[in-house]
Amino acid sequence: MNLARNVFAVLLGATLALAPVSPAWARPAVGPGHKGPLVAAADLLNRLKLTAAQKTRIFAVLGQHKNEIVAVGGAKVEAHAQLQDAIQAANPDPAAIKKAAATLAEADLKAAQLRARIHPQIMAILTPKQKLEVLAVMAHARGWMGGPGHEGIGGPGKGAGMGKGMGKGPGHMLGRILDFAGEHADLTAQQRDQIKGVVEGRKTQLMSLHKAQMDAEKALRTALHQPTPPSEKAIRRAAADVARARLDFALERAQIHARAAKVLTPAQRTQLESLRTDMQGVRLEQAHAILTLVRELL
Repeated sequence: MNLARNVFAVLLGATLALAPVSPAWARPAVGPGHKGPLVAAADLLNRLKLTAAQKTRIFAVLGQHKNEIVAVGGAKVEAHAQLQDAIQAANPDPAAIKKAAATLAEADLKAAQLRARIHPQIMAILTPKQKLEVLAVMAHARGWMGGPGHEGIGGPGKGAGMGKGMGKGPGHMLGRILDFAGEHADLTAQQRDQIKGVVEGRKTQLMSLHKAQMDAEKALRTALHQPTPPSEKAIRRAAADVARARLDFALERAQIHARAAKVLTPAQRTQLESLRTDMQGVRLEQAHAILTLVRELL
């Protein structure tokens, strides 16, 4: 896929709520049955079989909003990184997490408002059959649709599908923690068992909060993608529900992170934090590079 097609797929997917405007653009997905946002958006692009005239018209619509797209995308990228830093701090501070979550909530609201303006314009260009394809893909899209933030305690690990008997969604947190820490910090068998106990002890609460966030994000997408444009009040109400659910989930993850971190030696914690910071830096650079391309290509 060439560069312009890559950017077009991301923008189309983001506009249709299939790809988040976030560092997840740069995170490859591995593991059975999981596709990354860019791959899913590209799949949708292939399924739509847009004509040259349709692509030209869609590019024109996106071009009209490119400054807003870049600004909103940049704000979400930075806000998400700040929230991850607050959650995964050595001694997580609830006040810092709430502040970072509020910043991300503001960026999310602006993104939702922008999508509400662009989405009807894009859909108006599609044929009835193509609209059905979009709705079908949206109906089967998974949790990453709402954006990133469900990583393991030590970092992104090896992707979905690595957990051992923990189910989907945050149930993979255990496998991702152990994979990441085991590979880079040489965990002992005792440490693995202790971390497993920390996560499993909060599994029910974690999955409940994760589901609440996913449900809130689904409700926001539903509000945005009605046949008629949603009201500003409806968007704000749905976005506020997402913000509350995300904060609850973030605070729970921070507690688990802090408890699991106590199992590690100081050297292991330093090593993992350094690696996590480096990996996040790479993702931020790649996400900002894509935003630069958006500005240049539209």
